[in-house]
Amino acid sequence: MQISLKSPIEALPEETKVAIFNHLKSPKDLTMASLVSKAWQQLAEDPSLWKTQFCRQWKKLTFSTRPTLNSNWKKIYKKKHQILKEVKRNKATLCEDRCKHDTYQLPGFAATETVKLKVEKKVAFIQVTSGTAQVYSLEEKGCQLVFDNLKDENSRLIHYLEGYMIQVTQEGSLYRWPLKEPFPSQPLSRVGNFEEAHVDQELLILVLPQRKQFAIFNIEDGLKCYESPLFRSS
Repeated sequence: MQISLKSPIEALPEETKVAIFNHLKSPKDLTMASLVSKAWQQLAEDPSLWKTQFCRQWKKLTFSTRPTLNSNWKKIYKKKHQILKEVKRNKATLCEDRCKHDTYQLPGFAATETVKLKVEKKVAFIQVTSGTAQVYSLEEKGCQLVFDNLKDENSRLIHYLEGYMIQVTQEGSLYRWPLKEPFPSQPLSRVGNFEEAHVDQELLILVLPQRKQFAIFNIEDGLKCYESPLFRSS
């Protein structure tokens, strides 16, 4: 008589095993399952499982549940979780400081209208149009203008995130560079032609020509995470 120590699940087709693991309710459950065997460990790394966990917890970003190339959804999930953890940890400090008030004179301020104002870690990001902005470094003794592209007619999108500037140009070049460093000589990647560009968290979302497709890029490495099927007009 031959005795098999393998789990019955391991004999199932790959897509069936993934579907079963998709019923695990949390990343903690996935981690626990990965300790059962080497086969389960490999299965628990499937990007579609972590994408499901991400979309389940943060429903605001709901993309196709189909796994995509160049997507490390486990890494994306963990980074998002770490950011929220930091916000929660600093909540008490933020509450103590909410009544404190500082006034700054902005040298070189030329914007007549402001689309968006964002203050993050002593940096004021003042967006004037979707592609132009002024950025100030806020110090105790005053502030300094560290970025200004109000006259840049080639810029389609400008954004500031965690110490980095993100820019998408008219010809479809994606740039990302540290705020206090010079503008890079080479783009992070070429995203191609598009009609609209938006940033959500660490993702660049592009509406492609004729508005029948959209594509999603990871801002950190410039790689394409997802491209939707072609929408057919009814």
